[in-house]
Amino acid sequence: MALLGLGPGRTVGEALDYLLELRMDEGPLGEEEATRRLEAWWAARQGG
Repeated sequence: MALLGLGPGRTVGEALDYLLELRMDEGPLGEEEATRRLEAWWAARQGG
C-alpha cells in the first residue's frame, strides 16, 4: 500500500492478486523484481 500510495480498498486486493499470480506462474521473484513488476503494473493501470 505504501509503495503505491494507496489506502485500504479494492485496488490493494487487485495488486495482491497480481503478485500472487506472478508467484504461481514464475515462482519466487525476489523483493526488487516484485517491486519493479508491481510498479509497472500500477503505471499501466494509470495509463502511463
